[in-house]
Amino acid sequence: MYAYQVLTLSALMVSQAILGSVVQAAEPADADSWAVKITPYLWATRMHGSTQIRDLPEAQVDMSFSDILHTLDAGFMGAMEFQKGRWGILVDSMYMKTSDSVSVASPGGVARVDADMTTSQTMFSSALAYRWIDSPVVSDAFIGVRYNRIKASLDLDASVFGATASRDHTKSVDWVEPFIGLRGRTPLSQDVAMVASADVGGFGMGSDLTTQASLGLSWTLSEHFDAELGFRYMKIDYDKGNLVYDMENEGPYLGMSYHF
Repeated sequence: MYAYQVLTLSALMVSQAILGSVVQAAEPADADSWAVKITPYLWATRMHGSTQIRDLPEAQVDMSFSDILHTLDAGFMGAMEFQKGRWGILVDSMYMKTSDSVSVASPGGVARVDADMTTSQTMFSSALAYRWIDSPVVSDAFIGVRYNRIKASLDLDASVFGATASRDHTKSVDWVEPFIGLRGRTPLSQDVAMVASADVGGFGMGSDLTTQASLGLSWTLSEHFDAELGFRYMKIDYDKGNLVYDMENEGPYLGMSYHF
């Protein structure tokens, strides 16, 4: 009789344990646990502005996205977010390298100038965010640091009546600068939301001024996947040492997010 009672009690305890595990699994995740979001994206940007290396003439840049694709050697864009309660960590990275060449010849081929220009830009930013508005409209204020590296090279080859001359110049600069910003998310329906973000940085501690802004729509595709489509603008104004880089990037972007 005693053994039967022990077995019955043991079976009841096991059943309660299994039921408790099932109920716990069905409950939503702890609000204080980390939420992670990974977003590779494509930015169909147009570049226009000017750059100057040392004492060479200023070069004007005006490239559409199709031009950039034609001259693109390599590129990567991606972002990550880590959210716990009202605090979050935001990470964004971008790398792009383009190269192009121009040839100008005089009538009859007496004189000729060939120019090859290569530009690469690396940007990596990390910020600490605080959610000061929550549900249903969400807004984060953030402050962070951004690393930039710009490398530009210009090769000139000239020939006049068979005599040749060449000048090759390469300049690379990198800097770390602070930035501050705001971002927000407003639901438009159960699965669609409007998203916006803006930040400003540099303040003479790196670039003279760097500004960014974006506006788009986000769609919930499933429990773990979102898609985002919008427009992004960025301007870098750098004028230090032997490099002037005053460039604007603007165009639509498309991202696919996985979150868990």
